[in-house]
Amino acid sequence: MKSDFKQVLRFIVSSDLHIEGPDCPKLDRLKDMFRYCRNYAAESDYQNLDAYIFVGDSTNNGTKEQYDAFWQTVLCGSAQDSSYAVIAKNHDNWEFGRECVKTGLAYYKNLTGKDTDFHIIRNGFHFIGISTCDETGVYYTEKQAQWLDDNIREAIRKAPDRPVFVFQHEHVKGTVYGSSEFDGWGMDFFNEILRKYPQIVHFSGHSHYPLNDPRSVVQKDFTTVGTGAMSYAEFTVDGERTVHPDGFEQIAQGWVVEADEEGDLLLIGMDFTSGEELCRIELPAPVDRKRLSRTYESIESMSRPPVFPEGAQASVETSESVNTVSFPAAIGGLLDPVFLYRVYLMDRRGQILEQKTVQHHYWYKNDICRYSASLPFHGDQNSVTVEAENAFGKKSRKLFVEVGL
Repeated sequence: MKSDFKQVLRFIVSSDLHIEGPDCPKLDRLKDMFRYCRNYAAESDYQNLDAYIFVGDSTNNGTKEQYDAFWQTVLCGSAQDSSYAVIAKNHDNWEFGRECVKTGLAYYKNLTGKDTDFHIIRNGFHFIGISTCDETGVYYTEKQAQWLDDNIREAIRKAPDRPVFVFQHEHVKGTVYGSSEFDGWGMDFFNEILRKYPQIVHFSGHSHYPLNDPRSVVQKDFTTVGTGAMSYAEFTVDGERTVHPDGFEQIAQGWVVEADEEGDLLLIGMDFTSGEELCRIELPAPVDRKRLSRTYESIESMSRPPVFPEGAQASVETSESVNTVSFPAAIGGLLDPVFLYRVYLMDRRGQILEQKTVQHHYWYKNDICRYSASLPFHGDQNSVTVEAENAFGKKSRKLFVEVGL
């Protein structure tokens, strides 16, 4: 971080809490988020928390009791005028009204007194949130697109040397991890508008793909930031989407975003299950495309393969039906964590008999020192190899162990 970085703004962004009612355990994650953020701010020279932004799917079905539980918890942790929510289509605006009329938007407005499409200013920085609409089968309208374009232009006119923060539930298609055509969590409805303005920093959720994955902050025509999730984690692995590995429900992620007077940004990814920092990313003020250097290609080129600790060894316990492989956790970087392990069972010729992937639990702070995998027994099995891999497929050295028959 530049030595003279001095915060003049700090706000929190999170998404996908999926509150299911007043007794939902996920409300404790929200309470923890407020507590940890207050503690974090208290340790800084700049102690303000200027806004909390919730980027959709705060509720699971958009019911009155779910909204009440969510907003009551928000007001216990923050001030009414500092908290804003984007309302998402599928979960927050569920059909729970009479004759399946979607009433989530209207109820949120009545409950909070806030517009669901909003443009607010904090310390000279502009925040623009865009929610879904009530039309059946439509996520957004052309009227909303025009409103978004008009408000972005107004923000840039008033603060041309500062980023403009835009909040939308769905990822912009083809940007962050989870937004590809195959992943299915991206949307291109606003693309023509957004790509006109390099000043935009676009925050989105929806996919539940971890925010501390290096692919979750990407710059191209503008800056895109995935917000992770507060409820459960999800992944795409080897052409399989919506992968839920062991421990996937142990997640509560969000961004602490800080800016200085020049508009330079610091994004701090937090694990709200522990209050620990997961990652931090510095972004020079995105006022023109020349400053958008965190491209997918640059992130990939700077990434490094994971490393197993010196002297690391795998072990195998074999029975008549299964081989249980155990191996030490590999080491990645703060901005380049281990993504997964590939475990191969091979015969004497080196041909693969069985293979399995194991997700490294990088989406929360943990002390897991060993991982394991179970592979079926084969009569001609001879050895097992294990290699660690980062998000871009760069691999560690292999751990090799012979297997008994």
